Amino acid sequence: ADNTNGGRALAEEALKSQDKAERDQLLERALKAFQLAAQGWEGYLSQDENASDAYESRYWLADANHMVVVLTVALDRSPTDEQVKVAKQTAVAVRDSNEDSKYLQPAAFFVVDVAYQQLQDQYKRFKNTNGSEGIELRDGVKIEGEGESAKVVKNPLPPAVLATMAAREEYIRRVPDNVDVKVDVEKVPMSQAKVYEFDIANYYFVYGEFAEARKRFTPMYEEQCGKTPFGAKAWDRLRSMAAFERDVKETRRLGEAVATRSCALTEEGKILEGKVASDTLSQGFYQDAYAAYQAAEKMPAGPERDAQWRKAGGLYKVALEKAPGRDEAPEAAILGAKSYKQVGEYDDAIAMYSLFIKEYGSEDKLVALQKGDPAANPPVKPNAEEYEKRVTNLKAANDELKKTYVLFFNYRAAAETADIISKNKRFTEADRRTAATDAVILYANIGDDDKLLAARQTLYSLNPSVKQKMEIDYLVATADLKRWDENGADDGANRTARTKATGAMESYYTKNRNTKEASQYLVRSAYFAAKMHRVAKDGKAKDWCTNTTKSFESFKTVTVDGKSASLGSEEADMAGECAYLAVDEELKQKFDYDTNHHRYEGVIDKVKEKFEKDMKEANDTWFPKLQTVIDTYVSPKWSVAARARQGSLYDSCRTGLYNATPPQVKLYTEKEEKLLKLAETSDRDDLQEQ
Repeated sequence: ADNTNGGRALAEEALKSQDKAERDQLLERALKAFQLAAQGWEGYLSQDENASDAYESRYWLADANHMVVVLTVALDRSPTDEQVKVAKQTAVAVRDSNEDSKYLQPAAFFVVDVAYQQLQDQYKRFKNTNGSEGIELRDGVKIEGEGESAKVVKNPLPPAVLATMAAREEYIRRVPDNVDVKVDVEKVPMSQAKVYEFDIANYYFVYGEFAEARKRFTPMYEEQCGKTPFGAKAWDRLRSMAAFERDVKETRRLGEAVATRSCALTEEGKILEGKVASDTLSQGFYQDAYAAYQAAEKMPAGPERDAQWRKAGGLYKVALEKAPGRDEAPEAAILGAKSYKQVGEYDDAIAMYSLFIKEYGSEDKLVALQKGDPAANPPVKPNAEEYEKRVTNLKAANDELKKTYVLFFNYRAAAETADIISKNKRFTEADRRTAATDAVILYANIGDDDKLLAARQTLYSLNPSVKQKMEIDYLVATADLKRWDENGADDGANRTARTKATGAMESYYTKNRNTKEASQYLVRSAYFAAKMHRVAKDGKAKDWCTNTTKSFESFKTVTVDGKSASLGSEEADMAGECAYLAVDEELKQKFDYDTNHHRYEGVIDKVKEKFEKDMKEANDTWFPKLQTVIDTYVSPKWSVAARARQGSLYDSCRTGLYNATPPQVKLYTEKEEKLLKLAETSDRDDLQEQ
């Protein structure tokens, strides 16, 4: 139970992390906890499978095995066949148990989710291997050809897709309505079984199996139209299939049905549903959208305003779909996306930008504007002004799309968007350079080394400054550093990561140590090299700390707005730490009471003389060295440490003096002691007087 609770807490903490390295570390720990939990629950059950709490234990065993599969996939690894088999078997055992039905629904969900995780793994493998393995994510119908020759691609459903569909079918059959859970679908509570019914039909749809899809969507449309979000979705799929199959009669029937019976549940949905049936779009779409947008701006916060924002977003979306080439299109994309952002619907905002970029930035349209189209009837002349305007608007839309991905924590998509901008020769070289830099940073943060290096090569082709090159090269070097866990044990994979990261930092430093523009990153690379050598205990940390402080001296000469860039910087902390540790180590060897210094002994006047000598050494030698750390680096953290260390100088001396007691310390010399002894034992008055 402790491992189950601990694993779940770690998994939840991982979901909150925005740093991939930290998230992966938490996920690894959570995975180990659930593996231990599974072993524990299995061992506990084996003691007495008929115990009164056996059903409860079987559920927690299924839960642990399910989470092993989930976390393995989350770590971008493929679960083994045995892990999947055990996860499914233990979940089925609880789902189909006749002992109790307390955990019927969650166990049934485990069965579905294990199949779903396998499918997600297949999608990841396809993407990571550029299609040589796995399954391509199918998020829409595939079309071959263009115009009149266009046709739907019909493919057999892959085994992993069939497996996830079968698991959903089992859930629908085995989970009664009275124990099923409700999930929000477009803010409408729906039973999980209803969601799975739609999923199954939709899988058939995207793979071109229209006959099977229609069997499922038709009753869904007829029974749920105007009652649930799936009524409208089913209508849209049926309409799409009719259009793909060029079934004019069915397309018209479904379009006309909207006028008498709308399936949509929201104003936005009703607008979209009605407009989809239309073949053309007039300026009125943009005017209506802007009026809805202005109305939303003027309304007080609350549910009604949120509904108005969604209405404005829906109207803008329709406008862009129907007339993406109009002059109002760029403004529509920005304001439509903003409308969705106001209510936190970033997916819709992203879709808005993507739609605009795809339609407004069509390559055919851009070529026609740039070069004209003499073959057209009538011939089209080049329009340089409109071309530049369109390119500028496209760049702005791509930038907004990238920012929205970041807000939505989809850093990979943000990196890919920046990469696209950097490679688009229609944008200015400066804009492409900035985008390439963003791509490098984002790919570095998500740990995609191949894409990181490719983005760097793109940047190199765009005439970056020396400083930009130094920054990007350092970011590339840190890709290995991010894989090292400085708080983990220095063995196995972590030691390998440290060794590789050390090499990357040292290589960067060695290659660029004479380049002034690299001074900031030389401080960093030398510092991290020193830090890792300190862990390795190989005696090289001191040399690399020296390199850190030397590089900082160069960095201090770099100015920003007339001030040293080093002031208050992270590099100042790094160099300050190295400088402090050097003095600290020397003090431990030569001065600290704790390392056997200031052990005063002998006659008291000699003790006093030695104490005063030590105090002078503290004042003249060590205090100034520590003061140099404070004055040179102006690091809040290490200035405080150095100031405290200055105080420790006098503590050492005072502690030595405090502990200077007999018999180590004497009041008299040996000769004086003998004379006193003689005086005590003699009756001679002259000696006693002396």
